[in-house]
Amino acid sequence: MKALRRNRSLASVTMALSATAIFQAAGAANIRGWVVGNCDAENPTILCTTNGADWFRQGLGYVPRVGLNSVAVSPSGGNVWIAGATQGGYAAIYHSADAGATWSRQGNSAMLPDRDLFKIRAAGERAVWGVGPDGTVILTADGGATWKTVAIPGFSGHLQAVTALDENTAWVGGAIDSTNAALFHTVDGGATWTKQDRGGITNVAHVLGLHAVDSNTVWALGGPLGIIVSTNAGAWWEIKLGGASLRDGNEIHVDAKGTVWAATDSAAYWSLNRGETWNSATLPEFCMGINSPDGTNVWAVSDHWSGGMIYRSPDAGATWTQQLTLAGAGCADVAFAPLLARPRGDDFNGDGKSDLAVFGFDSGAWFIASPSLADAVDSRSPARGVLAWDEHWGWPGAIIVPGDYDGDKTSDLAAFDSNTGYWYIRTLTGRVLAWAMPWTGAGLRPVPGDYDADGASDLAVYHEDQGRWYVCSLAENRVAMWNMRWGGPGLIPVAGDYDGDGADDLVLNDAANGLWYGLKAMQGPVPVQPGILFWALHFGGPGLTPVPGDYDGDGAADLAVYADGLWCAVSICGEILAFMEFGAPGMTPLSGDYDGDGVDELAFYDQARGSWYAYSLERDKVVMSAEHWGGPGLSPVRR
Repeated sequence: MKALRRNRSLASVTMALSATAIFQAAGAANIRGWVVGNCDAENPTILCTTNGADWFRQGLGYVPRVGLNSVAVSPSGGNVWIAGATQGGYAAIYHSADAGATWSRQGNSAMLPDRDLFKIRAAGERAVWGVGPDGTVILTADGGATWKTVAIPGFSGHLQAVTALDENTAWVGGAIDSTNAALFHTVDGGATWTKQDRGGITNVAHVLGLHAVDSNTVWALGGPLGIIVSTNAGAWWEIKLGGASLRDGNEIHVDAKGTVWAATDSAAYWSLNRGETWNSATLPEFCMGINSPDGTNVWAVSDHWSGGMIYRSPDAGATWTQQLTLAGAGCADVAFAPLLARPRGDDFNGDGKSDLAVFGFDSGAWFIASPSLADAVDSRSPARGVLAWDEHWGWPGAIIVPGDYDGDKTSDLAAFDSNTGYWYIRTLTGRVLAWAMPWTGAGLRPVPGDYDADGASDLAVYHEDQGRWYVCSLAENRVAMWNMRWGGPGLIPVAGDYDGDGADDLVLNDAANGLWYGLKAMQGPVPVQPGILFWALHFGGPGLTPVPGDYDGDGAADLAVYADGLWCAVSICGEILAFMEFGAPGMTPLSGDYDGDGVDELAFYDQARGSWYAYSLERDKVVMSAEHWGGPGLSPVRR
């Protein structure tokens, strides 16, 4: 077997990128963020960035001149809410369902109180909480179609902080009076509230920022002098940082890497070790908000007397650069859509590496091991590193459809019954996510993927005869796509995120003619009408198996084909990534990130010997050779 990269034209094997192909190049970044603040003399302050570097105004012609205090963004980045001063007798909330392209006001005087809103925060795609003066707490569970007030009995003080996990579980904070903080918790959508006043919360005069990491871990800060954390849902609070130099703490944020960020009147603070030690950077006074979509890029906004300011750190706080100053307007809040890790169907322990997984189609049993085993292992006997051994979840004739259906960053065992259209899904720990769940009907081909960019695999099927797609979000219990026409007889689905926007696209391969067809998904960070990514893109031919993957690490799937040990791979923009021999006749080609570097490798499985091999184009080396896991009768589980 040879692993040789060759500098030859793909035309030499009758493959080419058609000169008439239509495609959109994937962007280098998938960052989307918003900043809001006090209006200037003419317009509201609504700023958006789609690349992290350039900011532009939104809302003109949709949102009147109004002071805005807060912005909330859904995980996908498609839904955005902004709130501020009351207007026309009820709270002002504006919503965009297309990432800020258009806006509309939500609610009415029957739904919303005649109060300003100080802070709003999203919990998923449809749940949003807001707080304001006089004990104001509002909630929507349907994206803002309806709003309701969920008052805290006996409390009428200012509330200036809110965080929530969903439409049921939330924390709100503010002040009872000039010296005593107020902090309340609900687990039933505001029907009842529990006052939290034990531990370090007694050292904080008012709570201005909250961030719940999960149902137990919650961070809070306020003024003067306090950053506190609870690891038991708020029953007890521990002081993590205090001192006169903090002055007021205005907002707190925990990024995907677990770094805790705090915006205060005097500086930005951050901790890499859950508050044991802190770093700081002096920024203009009155730093009101701070946010990071990925743990590396960080933005902070200031409501300085000379004008609103936006600062960015591209290196997790090591350096900061002022990006923008708004003369005559302020910056009150900043929010970014998180850069969600794409769900994988081959990482069963959440370590960021593809695992070695095989399935016995005669027995319905799974065998899964980590690829980092120190020694070759016979899959017929349990050994160190085994994640699943003879785990029965399936039946003879089942179609195996692994994926991360609950969005917990670990793959789930899943099987599809093509005779009934039923899905059966469970976690590796045994929690059943779906049992005989009907999604469409018999004879359809399952094509699981993350079509709505929410970080979880969706139930998706393709009707080849009719060329129609149907997608259901199991994590959010909603239909994401229905009866979408794209395809037809002879066109095989090879879905993936080919434009790097975080959502899988509807892509088809005509193997007989070596043609690819790509349609942008309807849902993603920016919900759009479907658009053609590429049409009749010529790459491949008869006898060549499509094996797409992100082989150059740019966040977008690349085109690749395999036949009898020969690989050819190109980016969607036409850059040749590989023309090489790696494998042999009779091998099963795969793509996966077996070394955990965030870039897919060319891989194959030798079923006769039960051996795995992987070659990294990024590192230009074989990263896995003759790793034994499997054998005759055990087929590789493809993501």
